[in-house]
Amino acid sequence: MALNPPMNPVSPRPRIRAVNLGGWLVTEGWILRSLFDGIPNKDLLDGTQLQFKSVTQNAYVAAEQGGGTALIANWASASGWATFKLWRIDQTTFNFKVFGNQFVGVRSTGVVVATVTTPGTSETLKLVRNDNNQNRMRLRAPNGLFLQANKDGSLTADFGESEWVAEWKVSDAMKEDYQRFANAQMDVYQQATFGWAYWTYKNVNNHWSMEWMIKNGYISLTNA
Repeated sequence: MALNPPMNPVSPRPRIRAVNLGGWLVTEGWILRSLFDGIPNKDLLDGTQLQFKSVTQNAYVAAEQGGGTALIANWASASGWATFKLWRIDQTTFNFKVFGNQFVGVRSTGVVVATVTTPGTSETLKLVRNDNNQNRMRLRAPNGLFLQANKDGSLTADFGESEWVAEWKVSDAMKEDYQRFANAQMDVYQQATFGWAYWTYKNVNNHWSMEWMIKNGYISLTNA
């Protein structure tokens, strides 16, 4: 018995071999982490999402309604409206995009808003990290001043580098923080018309007590 092939045989399909070139064609940290080791602030690349909590007010910064108006700093918990996506310009300069795709900016009055969809100079902010605790950050506005959360829940860019506000509410401060607090007080009050002064000689929280700081070598009055 002979077997005859079918009249219209199906041509055999060729074998296909492939390789995933993702690690070569796409630059993402999860593919090859070592490529990012030398990048300053490598955890703050494009698309990184951040949430900011005020140390003094113990509240999150948020774009109410997702954007289109002034930012506020009175949210007890974080959400999508309190999440900001980074557009990285360089290692310390960023645009911050809110939930509604507007960018955080600073008006001439110092009010912080999220109203424009195309960032410009007013929407370009500097992010300053604490050397001893990288999770603690400050934002410097184009006017040279820092963003500050106020008691009424507003957010303004009108804070310089002089005294701290509600300083003993900082629960995880470093030695550098206490020294800067002391130096700021001495610098400010030394210029006052009534002469040199310090906030308090004793405080129930020792690190903010002038007596404690002197005894433990945090500050020296030699040149005061």
